[in-house]
Amino acid sequence: MTHTLLAIALHALIAACGLGALCALGALRLRSRTLGGSAALLGLAYLCGYAVTFGAATALLTIGVPFALPTLLAITLAGTLPLIDRLRRRRPSRRDIAALVRPGSRGELVGLSVAALVFALGLATQIRVPLTQWDAWAIWTNKAALFANLSHLPADTFTAPAWVGHPDYPIGLSLWEAAHFRALGRTDTSHVAALDWGLLSAAMLAAFALAPGRSGRVSVPIIVAAALTVLPAATIGYADVPMGLFLAVGALALSRWQQSADPGALRLAVLLLGGAAITKNEGLMGAIALLLAAFACGPAAGRRAVALGAVAWAALFVAPWRIWLALNDISGDLHLGHALSPAYLADHRERLTPIFDALTTALLSDHTLMLVPIGIVALLALDRSRAVAGFFAVAAVLYLGALVLVYWISPYEIGWHLSTSADRTFRTLGLLALPAILVAADVAAARRDDDSTDTLRERS
Repeated sequence: MTHTLLAIALHALIAACGLGALCALGALRLRSRTLGGSAALLGLAYLCGYAVTFGAATALLTIGVPFALPTLLAITLAGTLPLIDRLRRRRPSRRDIAALVRPGSRGELVGLSVAALVFALGLATQIRVPLTQWDAWAIWTNKAALFANLSHLPADTFTAPAWVGHPDYPIGLSLWEAAHFRALGRTDTSHVAALDWGLLSAAMLAAFALAPGRSGRVSVPIIVAAALTVLPAATIGYADVPMGLFLAVGALALSRWQQSADPGALRLAVLLLGGAAITKNEGLMGAIALLLAAFACGPAAGRRAVALGAVAWAALFVAPWRIWLALNDISGDLHLGHALSPAYLADHRERLTPIFDALTTALLSDHTLMLVPIGIVALLALDRSRAVAGFFAVAAVLYLGALVLVYWISPYEIGWHLSTSADRTFRTLGLLALPAILVAADVAAARRDDDSTDTLRERS
């Protein structure tokens, strides 16, 4: 029981660290001063806390600082300092606190009650699910079990012939699981599905927190539909869905920055894309695609800020791990030089046909069919916000192109590689449709309000 409470306290500290990060970034804003707004903010805070805590833990590990509960405690407590400072300077009144824990309406109370029930049932059903999927126990949780028992980066283990997992993959997700195991007092892999369920729930709340204001009640079914598309792959211990969730919420923050020029939203997006980068290699590619799209399609006055944000993202979330890999002569199975060789690409052009067949199958599967076409329609509907539509379109094309290129230069037999990874790899692309649909709903609401205003003027 004591260890269970310690594990719960650890996740609470991660969320508190995220609240501190939101304060430091100038992005601590409630969607509404109600219980629903508070819950949404906590979901966003947990994602931010994950990025800060395990981005910092990765960087510290690369310079020899041990991975242990005291280290995590120091990171999370340091992360909460901006929140403590804000509360010290502006102490909330009892009325403010009462508002934050009171539902804004009967509908919100019903919605929150249903959401809490679903979350509790999900945790109850997932808490003892055995880890059976290959990549889950061979790569991500394999590393988590390693870090649950070791306090340093074992370069010799990562390069050993018997090591199964890809040694160059980021370790953020594995450190997150290992932190839970350390607090729990044992390496219990049956908790991984419950952890993934919690992260999915936090991402849904985060999307609601960042959804444009006029999308209103429509945003709830849109977010739930997006969660349903990835639910089959969300709780099996793979990194694809967690990475995709960070990319989707980061894209939503970038779209908010494009529409409002709010620097806090841009800084928040950089942090969330950092969470994607420390989770999976595809998160690195997706983050680059989103930042390039924001630079190309964003306001000209904001391009310098995007460039600086990209530099900070690379320095904080990419460079420490990549430098450690290079210093220890650890590499992955992809030779990126092949991507720059026209001769190599031409010699392997026969791989393109099965790649695009797998892409079509994945994007038109039962799980993504409800999102991808709607996302395309949403882009077409964003006629009043063409820069935002261009941002989503460019980001999707760049990310898709990067995924195709990875399969093109992969050293593995293409049929086997696609059969074991394409469905989940391409399916997470559908998550990028979520922010586009939310923004389109906001634009549609604005158009409806304008039409209503014009009608009233004509009558008067």
